[in-house]
Amino acid sequence: MQKVHTTRLANGVEIIIVPDTKSFSVAAGIFVRTGSMNETKNNNGISHFLEHMFFKGTPARPTPLAIATSFERLGAVNNAFTSYDVTAYWAKVARRHFDTVFGILIDMFLNPLFKREELEKEKGVIIEEIGMYEDDPQSKVWDMLSSAMYPSCAAGRNVAGTVKTVGSFTRGNLLSYHQKYYTGGNVVIVIAGNIAVSHGVKLVRDAFSSLKKQKTAKKSPVVEVQRRHVSIALKRVLDQTHLAIGFKAFPYASPDKYALMVFSDILGGGMSSRLFQRVREDLGAAYYVFASPMLEARFGALGIGAGVTPSKLPIVLKAIGRELSLIAKERVGKEELTKSKEHLIGKFLLSLETADDLAMFYGKQVVMGEKILTPEALVGRIKKVSANDVLSVARRVIRRQKSTLSILGPHIESRSAQKYFLEGMGV
Repeated sequence: MQKVHTTRLANGVEIIIVPDTKSFSVAAGIFVRTGSMNETKNNNGISHFLEHMFFKGTPARPTPLAIATSFERLGAVNNAFTSYDVTAYWAKVARRHFDTVFGILIDMFLNPLFKREELEKEKGVIIEEIGMYEDDPQSKVWDMLSSAMYPSCAAGRNVAGTVKTVGSFTRGNLLSYHQKYYTGGNVVIVIAGNIAVSHGVKLVRDAFSSLKKQKTAKKSPVVEVQRRHVSIALKRVLDQTHLAIGFKAFPYASPDKYALMVFSDILGGGMSSRLFQRVREDLGAAYYVFASPMLEARFGALGIGAGVTPSKLPIVLKAIGRELSLIAKERVGKEELTKSKEHLIGKFLLSLETADDLAMFYGKQVVMGEKILTPEALVGRIKKVSANDVLSVARRVIRRQKSTLSILGPHIESRSAQKYFLEGMGV
């Protein structure tokens, strides 16, 4: 059984230490409870922009090159990410260099310069990042889906922002946002790997005790009202037509998450899944097709994606609709249920083989509002899912009025796509 040690500083900073004496490395993650759900339409993308600016210099390391060199000369890997509810900064290195590398990460986090000249340069970088995903149809079709599912709230906006919002940010905007959200009550620090618990706690306490204490700021409301199926289509000259389907589901910490995971795996979690066998193997109409839970702190969905031969889009939409209808009507058999649970458990355990994987696993649980579970406990939750649980979740999630369809490719209209999909569902 994996041991997890937790403590909290007087200013609200949470510390999680996951020791593993067999590991060659140690990883640290600094998680902040802020992301695009804390933004308005006018400052959309500022969480992500701020994340980039932490790599641009501190008084001790005044340039981006100085920061990058500090990590790389010690053989460390490091990065950061921004999502709807979380901004995180992390680094991993061999045990003998951890204290130094953690010190660099701390310096980045606590002492950013936010130079105006770096800010202006980074606007161009992030605008190029937005353009990169705009040009990637597999990414674009999911952005379309999010905006269609949540057209009037932050949940439907791009985490990176827009060209307009990114171009408008000033140093004052960044400083104001940083002061509001980067406070003790919003910070969780996870250290995982070959480190003593007492030493890890001391490193964090020494560095973060002076961080300002403040309660977690309120997030933008999630507008969940959806009373009818929604379909959108965007025409582009492509060799494939890409589709994304979303059904409103549950937040990350919902107890129904585990049944949804099993249901999703049966539907489209691997090469033996129903959608893969039907769409790729039987119809030969797609290279990729999958289903996956998309769960955030306060909202969630079941997502289905595929890239299909344009001429076969009608039969694929009907086939997906048909499989969804069947899985919401008929209880899954014992053999298929067992296979999918073992598939999920195997993938999950393999995803925790490195120190940074463990840090991300525990950090995400805390910032997403879930009670900390060890890997063994989570495996136990998956094993307990029954055929009745899967059927119950399927019937709650697979509902016409909670579904959204986005299509990106040549020669398709949203009404036609909607017709084929709903025909498959038997509507």
